[in-house]
Amino acid sequence: MIRAFGARKVREAEAPLLAAGVPLMERASGALALAVLRLLGGSYGRRALALVGRGNNGGDALFAAAFLARRGMGVAAVVAEGAHGAGLAAARAAGCAVLDVADIDAVVREAARADVWIDGILGIGARGGLRGPFASLVERLEGSREGSALLPEAGRSAGAGPLVVAVDVPSGIGTDDGAAPGPILRADLTVTMGAPKPGLLLDPARRYAGRVETADIGLCLSAAARAAGCAALDVADIDAGFPSPDLVSIERADLPLLWPVPGPSSHKYTRGVVGVAAGSASYPGAGFLCVDAALAAGPGMVRYAGTLGSAVVSSCPEAVLGEGRVDAWVIGPGLDREALARAEPIVDGLRSEGWTAPAVLDAGALAWAERGMTPATVLTPHAGELAALFSRLGIEGSREGIAACPAAAAKLASEFTGATVVLKGPVDVVVSPGSPVYAQSGPAWRAVAGAGDVYAGLLGALLAAGLEPARAAAAAACVHGLASENGPMRASDIVRNVPAVVRAALAGGGSEEGSGYHAPGASASAFHMRRARVSGGRRPMQKIDECARTAREES
Repeated sequence: MIRAFGARKVREAEAPLLAAGVPLMERASGALALAVLRLLGGSYGRRALALVGRGNNGGDALFAAAFLARRGMGVAAVVAEGAHGAGLAAARAAGCAVLDVADIDAVVREAARADVWIDGILGIGARGGLRGPFASLVERLEGSREGSALLPEAGRSAGAGPLVVAVDVPSGIGTDDGAAPGPILRADLTVTMGAPKPGLLLDPARRYAGRVETADIGLCLSAAARAAGCAALDVADIDAGFPSPDLVSIERADLPLLWPVPGPSSHKYTRGVVGVAAGSASYPGAGFLCVDAALAAGPGMVRYAGTLGSAVVSSCPEAVLGEGRVDAWVIGPGLDREALARAEPIVDGLRSEGWTAPAVLDAGALAWAERGMTPATVLTPHAGELAALFSRLGIEGSREGIAACPAAAAKLASEFTGATVVLKGPVDVVVSPGSPVYAQSGPAWRAVAGAGDVYAGLLGALLAAGLEPARAAAAAACVHGLASENGPMRASDIVRNVPAVVRAALAGGGSEEGSGYHAPGASASAFHMRRARVSGGRRPMQKIDECARTAREES
């Protein structure tokens, strides 16, 4: 399980170590230099260009530059006024050339000779994008890499352009919210210090991070710290001695701790009954996919309450028709006007119970979302649907603004409704009052018609089994992504892959390889969401839209 920490908690973890004289910068710069050497396959005949800002990231880059120069690499450092004094002295002493960032033409010429650029301009404490000479420089450098930067690392040729290594985070991304407001140097590798940062897992910022390696510098924040003697954190409990992560991401290896498994005394009712109101004469496929996906997840029963009864049972004979017990509802996929009207009494029942019964409101059913809901209700919009919901609730927020800051938008939606919110996209962001924020990425192969109907069915089954809503939403997203791997597929293919994915995970076939994160020690977790503070009115979403406007103006 990946556990990410925002800037404030990282600073709080660093403070006592710095006060005790622990050489955190030495550790960070050493890890950075070694990562560069591994990436390049050695130092002989290699050249590096370090882009150095005024903060501690700049210090890390300068000390790493000195290390690389002492190993025989040709190194130049591009610095601005106020660069880290001791780091600059070490770089000069090691023979690094020092260039002024204001001399952009000279820097670009030097950059063209380098095999690797080290991005140490801004750190996790920065707010907003790059400004001034470094903004202009990054625009020039990134423009020179266009085309070659799109090639995978293994496919780079000697003339394909330099590799880029980011220090902690790519300069200019939103460390905590994943925004990407300005010019950003797209990294091939990000060496993040102590623990992953939320922005490395969130869109759009994660697209600039490349592969991410976590360097254990002794902060005891992540699973990596367990190798240094920190106590393990159980998946279900919060250890009061450790800070809670700001964002988490479930991996394949975590599923045995999360997925409901029947016991010796289980029967169809203890395993959960999913009620499905999905599909219509206009959109029949949504009903079939949703029911089929719910069945594939392993509940005790799926009860269909839509308008396609006989057709659904013909396609999925395990489905049950008629009224009866329902432990969690899935309402909305593929409902046309007539089918929405038929589902309205179900929603009225949920409302009369104070929205305390587990339910998924998807697609057309999002029109029933309102203030005063509880986390038991899970809303599953994509960006366009969330923009429509915001408009109806009197919140200012466009689709473009939501896409610029998805995590902030999902938090705002949860704050205003009280519900659990799954903002679907390349990264599914799950936000719920009292729970951690989850970020679950999946392969682009799953971006097909009907995939959302499949996700709704999976989620409904987990809710019916009794999983806490946010955790159920994240686990469903994880399995949905795993079932979408390995080539072109239809939504029905995703459904067919679900049982095999779950069986492999439960049998111990999970693997953390391919996640992009590499940290020693087993996965562990204990989560508590740091809730966003909302000042009321329209201001929070105005800020989200401002992210999009800034990105557009500066691009």
